[in-house]
Amino acid sequence: MSGEPSAKEPRLESWRDFANADPLYALMGEAGTMQVVKEDGTVNEGKLEDFCERLMLKRAAKKTKDWVEVWASMHIPVEHQDKALKVILRFSLNSGKDVKLGDILSDLLKGHRIKTNAIQEAVQAEYKAKPDSFQYLSQFLFTIFPKSPSSPWGWSRVGWNWQQWWALTEKCLGVLTHEGAFDALVDLLDRIQNESGSSLATHVIWNEERRKKVSDALCAFGQVDPAELALVMDAHLS
Repeated sequence: MSGEPSAKEPRLESWRDFANADPLYALMGEAGTMQVVKEDGTVNEGKLEDFCERLMLKRAAKKTKDWVEVWASMHIPVEHQDKALKVILRFSLNSGKDVKLGDILSDLLKGHRIKTNAIQEAVQAEYKAKPDSFQYLSQFLFTIFPKSPSSPWGWSRVGWNWQQWWALTEKCLGVLTHEGAFDALVDLLDRIQNESGSSLATHVIWNEERRKKVSDALCAFGQVDPAELALVMDAHLS
């Protein structure tokens, strides 16, 4: 009959039918019908926060890698990635719960959905003068540590090396409180050393010059002198 949809014509917004049976599929379908971040950079913060609540707190995302496809469904302009990330970071930090933000960030980066400069900008905006209470940043920076003979578990990407990793590490942790930055860097070094199974000083990738940079950062973050630092960090860096 004229005016009636064909039986073969796909139903619009069929994702609504899966709101209860498959909330992740429903959320991605909903995300595909709107722009949470428009071409001009305007962010629909309310809707993005709603997505965060459903994914993180209501567990629509069963694993952090689900965020890779969720991000793709939102069609966020590359030049405005940081704006979306700021909302996600803010929601995570304000939730008061461990929502695995560090793993979400590393999965998005490894999944080629976001760029390191967008992460850096978002972290510097939302973490300013705050601690890393749930170790999100140390976990994120651990999972993207460059792959090497002493860190075969690390991240391998063309052009990704220790210098780039350390630059991102300094810029991200440097905005935390002094105590927060110190604790986060110590936690990060502990993770790397424990995963590698030997002192950082024995690793080729951790040459003396690089260990000195880390020591200097720890002294600055913790507001301690090198002698005081040696008492607590000698096993890592000497």
